[in-house]
Amino acid sequence: MQYLKNAPTGIMVKTREKKLTLPTTLNRYLGRLLLREKTTLKGRLDAIKSLTGIKRNPPIYINASLCLIATHNLKNCETVLINSHTVLKVEACDPRTTRLIFDDLSELIVKRNVSVIEKRISQARFLREKWN
Repeated sequence: MQYLKNAPTGIMVKTREKKLTLPTTLNRYLGRLLLREKTTLKGRLDAIKSLTGIKRNPPIYINASLCLIATHNLKNCETVLINSHTVLKVEACDPRTTRLIFDDLSELIVKRNVSVIEKRISQARFLREKWN
């Protein structure tokens, strides 16, 4: 999975092969992913905050191949959850937008400052190294 975002009829999940639209919410989808790992979204976020000291929008570690960073707060309808493990390059488009290039060379433009995205990717990679 490369990223998740809200869509008019649910959420859109982008993988290397395709884009899927699922009739659910980001929180429910994350909840199901985390239940497979024997935890909950709240439990995982509390643990990450406690272990890393990251207070706002911590990365959401799912497993060794999936660690999501949020462009905004999870309650914001513009939030995109990006799998930090699949990001090859981060570029500034302008002061408020960022282009992400994934390992399959597909691109995504998000409404967020490049320094915020780079910081969150760095936090996610630190978390991956610490937990793997």
